[in-house]
Amino acid sequence: MTINKHYKDKTGVADGGATLVSEGDTLELVKAKATALSESLGVKVHPMVFDNPETGKKAIGFLREPNRATKIAGLDEMLKGMTTAGKMILESCIIREESDPAIIEDDTFYVSACLFAVSLLKVIDNELKKK
Repeated sequence: MTINKHYKDKTGVADGGATLVSEGDTLELVKAKATALSESLGVKVHPMVFDNPETGKKAIGFLREPNRATKIAGLDEMLKGMTTAGKMILESCIIREESDPAIIEDDTFYVSACLFAVSLLKVIDNELKKK
């Protein structure tokens, strides 16, 4: 798993880079790191935490909130397939320097991250539907 290179405090705020973290790190630390990244980047950051029970491997990653153009392109890509849309969003929005490389390199993590990325697309219905 990765979260950052050097811990400055218990919030997980660091001076950047990715390295291994111990099993004792909590989901709260990952959420705190996402909050710190959101503040430094000026955009909402979504954390991803994956645990593959078959291999015992874990991975942590961070995605920037997709911008409008990426959301529209993602919706268009959904005509091809959900994972195709997720791949496009993941590749556009992953914060590579703060994310575990296994998310891109390991197929199970990659597909899981693609599905998470597509879940960031939100659509609401028009309340005044034609009858």
